Amino acid sequence: RLPDGRFYYVGNPDPKPRGRRNPLVLSLSRDGARFDTHYVLADAEYRQKRPGMYKGGTYAYAHSMVHDGHLCVIFSVGKESVAVLRVPLDAL
Repeated sequence: RLPDGRFYYVGNPDPKPRGRRNPLVLSLSRDGARFDTHYVLADAEYRQKRPGMYKGGTYAYAHSMVHDGHLCVIFSVGKESVAVLRVPLDAL
């Protein structure tokens, strides 16, 4: 939950097409049941740099935490690198 009490979800909201894992979205809810505000955090297409097994999907394994007035989101990009985004809480 955010410090103001709202619930949030970070992830890939649409499972189709399978394995795509794009976009990465931040969704907000006042009651924890109806998520009605959405922000696209990342949606660029990604080209695989090195071959490998089970490397489908762009944005995966998202983890988040609130720190120093920001929502920090850490995630894998194409299972080849790790990215970090900081979203100011007052922008939400």
